[in-house]
Amino acid sequence: MLINAFDLETSSGNRSIELRVGEFSDLGIDVDLLGVETQANPRGVPVKGSQLDHIQQSYGLHLDQINRAIDLNGSLVNSWVSADLSAAPEIQNQSTGTSHFKRLAVIGGSEIESKDGLTPWTPLNRLFSLLAILPIQGIPVNVVAIPLLGRDSEEIEKMIHYPDLLKCCKDAFRHLPDLHRLIIFDQNDDYLRQLGHTIDEAIHRRDPHSMVVDLPPDLHGLDELRQLLLGMQADSTFSKYRIDSDLSELIKVLDADEISPISLGMLSRRLLERLVLASVQEATGRQPEEEGAIEDIMNLNTGIAAIRQTGADMWLVGNMHMVRIFGNWQCHPRNSGRVCTVEQQDIVLALGALRRTLAEYPWITTSSQAISEKSLKVSNKHH
Repeated sequence: MLINAFDLETSSGNRSIELRVGEFSDLGIDVDLLGVETQANPRGVPVKGSQLDHIQQSYGLHLDQINRAIDLNGSLVNSWVSADLSAAPEIQNQSTGTSHFKRLAVIGGSEIESKDGLTPWTPLNRLFSLLAILPIQGIPVNVVAIPLLGRDSEEIEKMIHYPDLLKCCKDAFRHLPDLHRLIIFDQNDDYLRQLGHTIDEAIHRRDPHSMVVDLPPDLHGLDELRQLLLGMQADSTFSKYRIDSDLSELIKVLDADEISPISLGMLSRRLLERLVLASVQEATGRQPEEEGAIEDIMNLNTGIAAIRQTGADMWLVGNMHMVRIFGNWQCHPRNSGRVCTVEQQDIVLALGALRRTLAEYPWITTSSQAISEKSLKVSNKHH
């Protein structure tokens, strides 16, 4: 379950941090790399009940049989990264669990003595050091999931310094341009809620991340939106866009009687962004892996502008921007000016804009005007 999220603006574009409650296998997310801490030697048997033990049990993996792409055991980083596991029989045949990962990073060591006692979040610093090495080895990693590192330590209460953790994550995004999304999860929300409050204060969020808004009874168009999402989920042609997890989460959000504005904003915006950039990419004939791929040079705002250039109706474009702006409103820092609180009508407008936008898909057809190369060079500054 997504309980909080926020965006961080960097020189490489906007990046996001998400806080989720639950075991990784049950979160319904797809990540490039799953980082897991181990208190023992990374070649040792995981402690029963630990995150590493849970991953092994859930996915049928055996740590000592996994091929390693990078092995820095014995160094200051004291960690290793597996080879690509997405095609491994254990992963392919796993029927339980709704989350998937391509690579596993095992982070060794959690407690380091210093003049002030325990130095918190050493495993997190080691993880970010490891991520900095991956591009040099030709290993792309855009989405990373990690448990609340240090969670298994008896010293967790002493080690928790939430502002320090937040600063560490911000610094990592600035120095790791390939890292787009960091997901931090834990089995329960005790510590994550405290971190969520720190995030709320840091981005001057008026409404707490725990806020939910009741949906009006018999809301017009809500069933149609659910059917649109279910139809996309069942259509195999959408699987290449990596939107399965966002679709599943949005469907769950809409099945409840009350909605988290942050969840609705983050998930709707990300779903739209993936579909918009994929549409522009297919219209231009560019391949995802080639230099100058669309998602490397465009964001949601500039992608919508490119779709507008094809002759798309202004009402469709306006609804796209409504979804984009609602997501930004919920997840961007608010450093100045008057801050509005979220009302029920805001949720209704956001849901209506999402429904109208998805109902018009595909947005670029054979009769659409061509997208010029000039439009692909629009500034990537505004998300």
